[in-house]
Amino acid sequence: MKQGKILTGITALLLMGCLLLTGCDKLGALTGGTSRSGESSSAAQSVPASSKPQAHTPASSSVPAQASSAPEQTAAWRWLQEPYLAYDEIMPLYNETTLEEPKAFLDYTVGGQWGVMRFDDASDVFAPYSDTGPAMICAYGHVHGLPMEVEASGDYPAITDQLYAMGFPFEAGGGHGYGDSMLYLYDPATGSMTLGFFGYGSFYTVQSVIDQGYDIEMPPASSLLEVISTDMLDEFDMAREDAAYLYGLATGDGQLLLPVEYLEIGLPMDGMIPLYQSGQWGYYNTETGALVDCIYDNLWVYGNSWWTGIGFYSEGLCPVRRNGRVGFIDKTGAVVVQPEFDGATHVYGGKAWVKQDGLWGQIEILG
Repeated sequence: MKQGKILTGITALLLMGCLLLTGCDKLGALTGGTSRSGESSSAAQSVPASSKPQAHTPASSSVPAQASSAPEQTAAWRWLQEPYLAYDEIMPLYNETTLEEPKAFLDYTVGGQWGVMRFDDASDVFAPYSDTGPAMICAYGHVHGLPMEVEASGDYPAITDQLYAMGFPFEAGGGHGYGDSMLYLYDPATGSMTLGFFGYGSFYTVQSVIDQGYDIEMPPASSLLEVISTDMLDEFDMAREDAAYLYGLATGDGQLLLPVEYLEIGLPMDGMIPLYQSGQWGYYNTETGALVDCIYDNLWVYGNSWWTGIGFYSEGLCPVRRNGRVGFIDKTGAVVVQPEFDGATHVYGGKAWVKQDGLWGQIEILG
């Protein structure tokens, strides 16, 4: 992530350096401190009746985690809807928050156009309308990237009312100013860490903000804060292979939990934080401190953000891609559903959308 994202509800207010953007910055997304998109929805798509659901019970397998003690597991899945959707890609609603509501919706592409559908029945919220990218939920919980004629009106209360009437429970919003994220700045030369705020290429120590008369709520000792290298200069440069962009993780009282050596650290979802290193993804378990090794490839093909690259945990499971195939793992890294698909979404209500032979269908994960 290209900004400090606090893993607990720290909401220190930083008014200095306030800038308006045409889109939201992602600062403070771990605390919900910062954060983005219609015409009426089209009719729900006709879903052909599938053949009798067939359960699948793959052989047990495990994916090595750093602790190397992940148990082997056996699980089964069955088709709820045999593959029928000829979409290029289906992925979670582009989401820069830890909110649960976006999990009920999915972005999808067909013929180069983006739309938004409901997870349960694949009915459209917005039929394909844009070739510039997916709708997204920013760190403020606002939706952005809606059909141009709707978003261009600028009447955000009216747009919000329309969204709610469509069963799409997100507020519309414009550009936002500076975020309020707190993090540590790490000096590799001395190994020291300084608590403060980072944004738009500048770092402000907590003390300097207090000296200007602002009230600062210090983070609890048990909270989790991002750590960034002093070499990080421009948070909006998305060249994630640039070695200067290094991240770690620390507690609120300054105990370093993860070394400052990762190129990305994502949002915590279901107690698991995505980590990006050496071109592959892994996870950190915030409850146990265990690591799932960085051995997984990008799950989706769109975008230059970590959210569109890696699967996230939901209901204890995560879709992952390895050697070109997609399956599901649990929080220990053990394989729950074998990598036998071309693509997959997150799990929602025990179900997931998966791609097989160019078509998408919906499965239920059993056991």
